[in-house]
Amino acid sequence: MCKASIELMLYAEYIRELADNNSADIFHNAGAQYASIVFANIFRKAKYHVRIYSKAMNQKVTANKDYLKELRGFLDRGGKLSVMVEDVIDPQGKLSTLLGYYPDNVKIKPNVGQVFNYKDKSGETYPVHFATADGQMFRVENDVNGHKARGSFNQVDDSKKLETLFDKVFSS
Repeated sequence: MCKASIELMLYAEYIRELADNNSADIFHNAGAQYASIVFANIFRKAKYHVRIYSKAMNQKVTANKDYLKELRGFLDRGGKLSVMVEDVIDPQGKLSTLLGYYPDNVKIKPNVGQVFNYKDKSGETYPVHFATADGQMFRVENDVNGHKARGSFNQVDDSKKLETLFDKVFSS
């Protein structure tokens, strides 16, 4: 087994453990495969509502079999998914097909003109994508091209702030 595969397996175990223990620890990830692992665990642990703000729900992340399996499980349990996207989600992709089976659980809204930004310590501003779940889990991507992000499975304050921001724009 190659080093990259071993690192990915270890990261998956680490993220699963954080999720299962409702850990407040901050995790970091970089790369589409790592983002898929985090999202799969968010869907696996979420009970009520997942909110996602993204450019277009990149297929490098969303076509992952575990991502799709856990998303299906979340929606089968009656979970609600709200998605705000800057671009159109690929209508031929696996994600669109799956979401089409759950019209009562899924709301997708184009995000016209609103960009969420992050300002680093040097004062430089970057666009961000983010996800929240159930008022306690979050993942914030501050390098949208490299899928570099930080998050937690039990940080109520950060999650609630992002949910409030999302809901304000989503409902307008």
